[in-house]
Amino acid sequence: MDRRSWLWRRKPSEKSTGGETESSGSPSSHSARFSDDQQEVLKVSPNHTQSPEISSKSASDEVNETVKALTEKLSGALLNISAKEDLVNQHAKVAEEAVLGWEKAEKEVSALKQQLHAAAQKNSNLEDRIGHLDDALKECLRQLRRLRQDQEQKIHDGLIQQSQKWSQKGRSLREKQLISEPSWNQKPELPSPSTTSFS
Repeated sequence: MDRRSWLWRRKPSEKSTGGETESSGSPSSHSARFSDDQQEVLKVSPNHTQSPEISSKSASDEVNETVKALTEKLSGALLNISAKEDLVNQHAKVAEEAVLGWEKAEKEVSALKQQLHAAAQKNSNLEDRIGHLDDALKECLRQLRRLRQDQEQKIHDGLIQQSQKWSQKGRSLREKQLISEPSWNQKPELPSPSTTSFS
């Protein structure tokens, strides 16, 4: 035991010189080397030179700091994800509104096309009707012109007949006048009013 305790207290510089001569592969020399390595590690890291309670507190502090850093990173990532989800929701809402607007516009275009088709059909029907009415009006005007010409011809014929009748009557009257004219020239004399006596 005295020898082992003495090995524990040795400095690293002593280990390399004396340890190599004394240890030639025995199990005690291996354990001595292992304990020396642990002491070197403890000397290198100042946190491990403290007592086990202090080193566990510092380790828990490091763990807490690591957990805190990771929690902050996680909360930042969650905030980023939340912001991206809000952005995705906004884009989805805008896309949905655009689709609804597109569907509404398509319905309006369809309704306008139907109205245009109905108006074109009505216009075609009206044009057909106007064509028929125009033809009927032309026929009426043609008949009216013919009736007017017939009436004018009848009036003209009537006037000619009347003028012929009047001319015949005038001739017969002149003939009668010529016949009766000699008798008119030989009128009997009427008594004058002064010579007539009233009784």
